[in-house]
Amino acid sequence: PEPDPLESLLFATSVGVPSGVSSSVRAIRQARASRLAAAQRKFPAAHLLLLGVFGTCSLSIFLLLGAGLAGFEAFEASKPGHLLAILAPLFGLLVSVQALTAAVLRELSLPGGSQFFRAQDVVEESLA
Repeated sequence: PEPDPLESLLFATSVGVPSGVSSSVRAIRQARASRLAAAQRKFPAAHLLLLGVFGTCSLSIFLLLGAGLAGFEAFEASKPGHLLAILAPLFGLLVSVQALTAAVLRELSLPGGSQFFRAQDVVEESLA
C-alpha cells in the first residue's frame, strides 16, 4: 500500500520522537485498513463447491429415505397427517433454505454484487 500523505506529513514535521497525534493517526489508518480488508474477502470457490455437494447429498438422502419409508405404508402414506403430508413441506423447506443460502453466498462472492439481495450495499454502508 502507498504511504498516507497525512501520516508522512506528521512524521516529517515531528521533532525527535513522533508525537502522540501521529501514532494515533497511524493506529486509526491501520484499523480502517484491516476492517476494509476483512470486508473485501471473498468466499472461496472450493467452499461453494463443498456447499453444493452437501446440499445435493442432503436432498438426495432425504428423497431416498422418504421414498423408502413411504414404500412401507404405500396405501396410508398419502392420507392427510401421514408420512407424505409431513415430508412434502419439510422437503420444500429444505430446498428453499439451501437455495436461499446458495444465492446469498453467490452474491457475496461476486465482485460487483447483484441487485437481488444488495448484500454488498449493506456491507459497504455498515463499514462507512
